[in-house]
Order: sequence, then C-alpha cells, then structure tokens
Amino acid sequence: MENCVKAILYCYPSLGGVEEGYYQHIKNKAVLSSDGRLSAQRAAEDIALEILRKGKVRELKNLATTAISKLTTEEKLLLDVRYFGKMDRVKRIFAAKYAGIADEEMNCIKIWSERTYFRKQKRLLIKLVERFEELGLTKERFANEFAELDGVSAVYTYVELGKDVCIEKREQAFLSFLERIRN
Repeated sequence: MENCVKAILYCYPSLGGVEEGYYQHIKNKAVLSSDGRLSAQRAAEDIALEILRKGKVRELKNLATTAISKLTTEEKLLLDVRYFGKMDRVKRIFAAKYAGIADEEMNCIKIWSERTYFRKQKRLLIKLVERFEELGLTKERFANEFAELDGVSAVYTYVELGKDVCIEKREQAFLSFLERIRN
C-alpha cells in the first residue's frame, strides 16, 4: 500500500491538470464524433468511458486532498520536499527562519537533521497509508480504479520498480543546506 500512496502523492500536484486534460479530450471526442468514422453508439460509449475516467481522477484528487488536509504544517512541508517538487519553497522558509524573519507558524518548526528528516518522512508515509485506508482506499481498489489512469500509471510503475529512490540525491542537497544553516 505504501507504493500506492507514494504514487498518489507524486501525482497529486498534477491531478487537476490531468482532469482538465480529460475534459478537453472528452470535448474533442464529442465534436469529432460527427465525422462518421464511428457509429453513434460507439462514439457515445467512448465518451462515456472517458467521463468515467475523468471522474476517477477527480475522486483520487479528492481522496488525496482529504488525507492531506488534516496534516500539520510541518508534515505538509515534508510532502513539499519529497513529493510535490517544492523543495526551493521549503528552503526559503528555513532560510527565513534562520534569518529570524519567518512567521510565527514556521518559527515553531525546528530545522531538521538528516536523521530526523528521514524518520519524519517514514512516520508521515505510515500516517498517510493509514489515512487513505480509513478513507476506503486499499491496494486492490487502487489497482482496479486508479492505477491505469493517465498521469498515474507511469508514476506507479516507476515507484513499484523502486526508481523513486533517486529523489534522495535531491533530498541530500536539501539536507546539506539545512545542515549549513543549523550550525
């Protein structure tokens, strides 16, 4: 289940765009359905399938939004670093904290050591797996309903093959930055 959650988190920032892509595709299929290449029934079936897929993207996005919504600010920062591609944003926050100009909410967050960072990431993933399970997402449901969606299937395969570990190189650069400002 961890790999399912990782794939969802990696995809989460782009799910709105994927949903919009399905919408445009559906609209184009509807317009082009009048060219006579497909029977009206076949064109309607194809469009209906695309509408269902678009709904699944929205459902997955809503599940993720619900799971993430109750996280702490620090946990959301951890997601930003590892999954959402917002490492520079988090660096700016910690730089502001180091400079003494961070807002009150960010001042409460300690600058992570490498060990603390990886422990927090591990606990956060476990917490999110539990949260997704509470929301009714199982590995089987993910495989049956979401794993083959555009924008999700390639990421899930990538995670299943263990290729997401290359993110650790970027994390190491981030952690080196934190180490410099911690000392």
